[in-house]
Parts: sequence; structure tokens; C-alpha cells
Amino acid sequence: MNYIAVLDHDHLDNNLFLKAFADAISRQRNVKGIILHGDSAYTDRIIQTGVMREDARFRSTRELNTRLIALLADSGVPAIGVNGYQKEIISYDSDTDQLTIKKSFFDSIPGQTFLVLSNLIHIKNSKSPQAFPLTKLAVSLQSELDFEELFAFKKSEEDEVMIKNDLPERLNWNDLDENFKNEHVPNDLTDLNKTFNLVTSRSFMKVPDNSKFTKIIFEP
Repeated sequence: MNYIAVLDHDHLDNNLFLKAFADAISRQRNVKGIILHGDSAYTDRIIQTGVMREDARFRSTRELNTRLIALLADSGVPAIGVNGYQKEIISYDSDTDQLTIKKSFFDSIPGQTFLVLSNLIHIKNSKSPQAFPLTKLAVSLQSELDFEELFAFKKSEEDEVMIKNDLPERLNWNDLDENFKNEHVPNDLTDLNKTFNLVTSRSFMKVPDNSKFTKIIFEP
């Protein structure tokens, strides 16, 4: 199985979750994954030291990329980290609203090596990289790279220590009310207009067994 796992803003600031997440990946077999992330609340803590927000987000995201690699290494997971702007792996042209992904780079990643990818991408006609929306980037990557599955992590922290899934195996996004979304879907992923799997860090270790998580069906 090939998949993209999206780490949202709040989970990236949860040390207990991140350690469980790395451990979960170490237990998976016969999979290849991209771990996509942006920044976390660490950005706000940097801002409090007098750094401008864009600079703080850039620093926070880069440092998180390095930290995720270290966590995976501690769990015995082979991984490399990259920011989307490096070698213009991912570029965006605001004039044409076109996102360009260098598929050849992703194809060159060894079979069992995980890629930790930040949403800092190259912006054409701009002097500095910028953060691109996680949801739009995740959908584009899955489509361009033809990855089978997309994963997001349940918002409810009390469920992170549970393997058991208390939700149905399949749900339709259009049938979900706002209370469900507020309780279970991360705040910065509510516009993820693509079918995805909702998991906890513990149920994630069972991938590719899909009986431990919930598939959220998106139908335009």
C-alpha cells in the first residue's frame, strides 16, 4: 500500500501523539508512505520572541521536519526529510493557479523509505518559500503520485491510546453534522475535499488492515 498521512497543526504539538505515531509506523509492513505536515503552535511561541509570523512559520516547519525524522529514526523507521521548495520539488504559479510536482523525485525514493514532506513550497516569481494549504497539497500529491490512501488523525485525544475504533467503517462526508466534524476532524482539515481514512495513532499501526479505521467518503 502507498499512502499519504497528513499531520495537522494540533497533533504536531502533541508529544505523546508524535511518539505513538512513530511507533505505529515502525509496526507497519509492506507499505510506503509520505508524511505531510505544516507548522504547529510552536510558531506562536517563536513569535513571542519577536520574530515575524512568516519567518516564525518557516522556522517552525523546518524544525518540525527535522524532529519528525529523529522520532522515526528512534523507532527504527528509515526516512528522509525534505521541504517542498528544495530543488523546486513542488512549485506554485499564482498567475495560473497551477501546482507543479516533480514526480521523478518521489519516484526516486527507495521502496521502504518514508518521506517526511513539509508544505513549504517554491512560489514562482517570489524570493522566499511559502506555506501551501495542507489539504490542497495532500489532494494534489495523491492524484499526481497515484497513491492509494489518504490518512488523517482523529481530533479526540482520549482515543489516541485506543486501538479499538468506535466509529462505523464507512461514513459519507455529506451526511456528517457539524458536531461530528468538530469532535473528530482536525480543524485545519475540514476542507479536505477527498475521500480519506480517519484513524488514531494506535489504529494506524494496523495499516494496511482497514478494519481498524473509518473511511470518510467524499462525493462532490
